[in-house]
Amino acid sequence: LWWAIPFSFAVLCLASFMWAMKRYFKSDNEGAKKGKSLFAKLGTGAGILVVIGFMFAVEVPWQQSLLATICFGLSLLIFWTAIRATQSHRLDFAFSTDSPKLLIHRGPYRFIRHPIYTSYMLAWIAAPIATGHYWLVGILFGLGYFYLKAAALEEQSFLNSTSAEAYRTYLQRTGRFLPSLVAIIRRSSAQ
Repeated sequence: LWWAIPFSFAVLCLASFMWAMKRYFKSDNEGAKKGKSLFAKLGTGAGILVVIGFMFAVEVPWQQSLLATICFGLSLLIFWTAIRATQSHRLDFAFSTDSPKLLIHRGPYRFIRHPIYTSYMLAWIAAPIATGHYWLVGILFGLGYFYLKAAALEEQSFLNSTSAEAYRTYLQRTGRFLPSLVAIIRRSSAQ
């Protein structure tokens, strides 16, 4: 039963991501509808591959299982704190063509510009660690490409909006998918 805990966390991640696709993200324009369709197909396929990976998992050392559980847990923590930080203003689906209306500075957005994509990537990293099937890392590269494209499009939308100046400042304080070490050093030396 070494795989039961990481598998439980994987299921929670997949269920959370599916919930967001169905109930949280808005898809009010053509770009967002295409993004929703793309990620629904790719995400469903990726989820099926992860479940198959667990069905045929090889025994991994307990340390590896623990690392996978931590990655899945961190994914869930970042995901749900990002959802909570944006609950008063639901986010558009990836590839939305709407102009951004609000710059969020709460929760994980204080450190990372795209924490939801970060949470997805942590889950896709955890799957091959948990199962010992390293071919699953292909999910990270495949979906990661689209997360990168979506993030770049969202950032460009902000830079072309009325919030452009505030967003430029925000860019200097945060990292795209991970906290910016330069910004952290600057903050700590300013204190």
